[in-house]
Amino acid sequence: MEGVTDFATRLWFQMVGGMAFTWTPFMRVTDSFPAKLPEAFAPELTTLKGMFPADLILQVMGSRPEDVVRTADVLGDKIAFIDLNCGCPSPTVVSSRAGSSLLEQADIFGDFLEFVSRRVGPGRLSVKMRTGFHDAKEFPALLSAIKHLPLRHLTVHGRTRPGRYLGEADWSLIQYAQDTMSCPVIGSGDICDKESLAVRSLTAAGVNRVIIGRGALRNPWIFSGKTAAPVLMAVIAFIVMQDTAFHSPEMLTRWAAERGGGSFGLETEDEWRRDIESLLRICGVSVSDVGSVEVSARALSRGKMLWNYLRSSLPEVFMEPLLMRRTKLSDFAAGIREISQSAGLSVGQLPLRHRPELNWMYSGQGRGVK
Repeated sequence: MEGVTDFATRLWFQMVGGMAFTWTPFMRVTDSFPAKLPEAFAPELTTLKGMFPADLILQVMGSRPEDVVRTADVLGDKIAFIDLNCGCPSPTVVSSRAGSSLLEQADIFGDFLEFVSRRVGPGRLSVKMRTGFHDAKEFPALLSAIKHLPLRHLTVHGRTRPGRYLGEADWSLIQYAQDTMSCPVIGSGDICDKESLAVRSLTAAGVNRVIIGRGALRNPWIFSGKTAAPVLMAVIAFIVMQDTAFHSPEMLTRWAAERGGGSFGLETEDEWRRDIESLLRICGVSVSDVGSVEVSARALSRGKMLWNYLRSSLPEVFMEPLLMRRTKLSDFAAGIREISQSAGLSVGQLPLRHRPELNWMYSGQGRGVK
């Protein structure tokens, strides 16, 4: 997810645990960038290689097939394959002839992927796409243009480019891709809990792998199926990790390396607190309460971005809007504690449940619109 799945966020999700793999945000490739793999972009492929339970998929976006091939050559054996984004609906991306703009003409789409696939080799290219540039009627022709290619896998988000994140993803088209393609197909769109996965599996019974984006922000514990979690301490950790990434990215990588295999799928407040304290020690910060540490407005803003999604899986009292106006981490954390206490809830294990009545808040459409 552009602007979301940076290293600090991926590392935090590793600590939450449960997923099989993570994706980088797309790397916009050109005829000269990257000259080498930026260390801060994906240290999991270099300094931290092999340390985490979830694999990393490196995602690129480009307007010319030659640039994608050049990037694969630069990355070499650091990656098993390269993932090409052909789905981003952003007007800026589309106007630069990248992302979902590659779907505008099936023959050009096919030629682009064939060029890259032939040059990087069998199984060294995977693709993420939508179901059409203008309309889903384009989908069969798009698949026909690439179904002969030896792709690693194909990820299909069940919406067209104009569909952005509106309405509901069409999983019947994802099943159509599964029936059509010779490579594995991964489904994407509207998975927010086990129940929503089960409903979509009725339509796409042959699709046995899915990716989860916005649903994982609404409930980061979706992968492990937990119904309660130490949300407050995990959010504090997220904010401190973001702050470290902004000011001293090398410190975050160093901490991750020293933490090593460590513990993943953290269960308790104490486990999260110990990790925060160890990160602060590496950064030379000493505090009696990790929730009182000073962080930048930028890091707190990132924490509020996560909270804006996550609160939709918590009891309704946590939708309190004034909490989002607090300007210090200590005040933000205190507000979550106050709400928990007033509702008679244990802040150490807050209940988690997907609330579909709030889907409209995250779809880009109005209240009550299906």
